[in-house]
Amino acid sequence: QAYRYRPPIVYTVPELATLLHTTNTTVRSLIKCGHIRAMKLGEIKVSQQEVERFLNESVNVDYTADGIDKL
Repeated sequence: QAYRYRPPIVYTVPELATLLHTTNTTVRSLIKCGHIRAMKLGEIKVSQQEVERFLNESVNVDYTADGIDKL
């Protein structure tokens, strides 16, 4: 049977940072501020569903700097 790629069910902070093309620090900040909901299973992890929710709700939102601004 041919190998079929399946995305992870959960992402670690470094995996999510790579996926979002940002830094671990930014991902941790988004989690700390409550923009991304995470769980601790040995280390911090974010579910695929949460990533999809965050991306869908983040269209035209700028999370850089100190605040959240609409683009």
